[in-house]
Amino acid sequence: MTTPFPLTQPRGTTLRFAFIDVARALAVSGIVIMNYHAYLNGSASRNPINASIWDDMFNPDTGFFTTRFAALFVTVAGVAVTFMTQNRSKEEIATKRVVILRRGILLAFVGGIFEWIWPGSILYYYGAYFLLGAALIRAKNWVIVTVASTCVIAATAIQTWRVGQEYDGHYTGWLDPSFINSPRELLLRTFVGYTHPIFPWFAFFCIGLLLGRAIPYLPKFRKQLLTTAIALGAFAYALREIIYQAADSPSRSDAILRSLASTDPFDRGILYTVSASAIAVTVIVLLHWWCDLTSTNSAVGLSQSRNKSSLVNALQRIGQFTFTIYIGHALFFNLVVYRLDLVANTGLDTALVLSAVFLALAFVVALWWTHIIGQGPIERCYRWLTGS
Repeated sequence: MTTPFPLTQPRGTTLRFAFIDVARALAVSGIVIMNYHAYLNGSASRNPINASIWDDMFNPDTGFFTTRFAALFVTVAGVAVTFMTQNRSKEEIATKRVVILRRGILLAFVGGIFEWIWPGSILYYYGAYFLLGAALIRAKNWVIVTVASTCVIAATAIQTWRVGQEYDGHYTGWLDPSFINSPRELLLRTFVGYTHPIFPWFAFFCIGLLLGRAIPYLPKFRKQLLTTAIALGAFAYALREIIYQAADSPSRSDAILRSLASTDPFDRGILYTVSASAIAVTVIVLLHWWCDLTSTNSAVGLSQSRNKSSLVNALQRIGQFTFTIYIGHALFFNLVVYRLDLVANTGLDTALVLSAVFLALAFVVALWWTHIIGQGPIERCYRWLTGS
């Protein structure tokens, strides 16, 4: 049996695809930085006075890095689900579907509780993506494309309607319920409002499913895919600027156009989804390429393939610890900022230092834990409860 994937096998784990875990490590690092900036500095992070280029770049709503890391994380989840179910019998796929459903239920449940500690957490939505994704693991490519397109179109249509309604003086805040007190509010929060709703975020998961199916053939068209993704992302940002300059009047139609062209994640516009998807695909392809280049022999037997880069190996082990890191970053923030009152909201520099301190500690613990014990504590519990 051979594989076109670069693999490593850290102590205490089964064989894993290196670039998937490296992508997770990168994504969770970015999520920590953006969350710490947004939670620590609040409105000042979104509307800074005399904003510098760094303030603009790390702006939690409009910055280039805004939710691109979270979108990358969701896209990687889709790739991983494809790998779980690829080249298996119907019976094995049925078993894996049950595992995916269990994971979705568990993540939704834990995510709902985690909201009390960390409002806006992606965990609940992650559970929803898994529950929906379980139905698509054997779907044809055109079905997945249709589902992804529907999510994007639905998000854009809802946002267009909201902008028009608000322009006319009508209240639409009921689409973003602060609390879940009814089935309607549960559906609105899951599909439409709050932080990572299915419209359009499930499209990232679908893109991951499709990309996972293409990975075995990626070395043959990697350059073409990379060029296309970069060009698509650049086109999205260029088109945004063109529309912003053209639609600069206070009219209703121009307000709708600006919303459609926005790359702000909370505007749910088409160009946001396109640009974030392009960045996620670009990063995944580049990481796959890098891991492939540093692999001793990516086309040998599964039990023999190893990675010769110590950096890749370290990042992969950190990537296997991301669930624990994600939970830990919220607990660490609450302890240091709210309980011990050791850090105050003094700007982006403070958020970056706090992020660096936490990530350094988390990485050291992750490398030690995966070397000595194996799976992270949260990951071990997660797999014990849901299967593997």
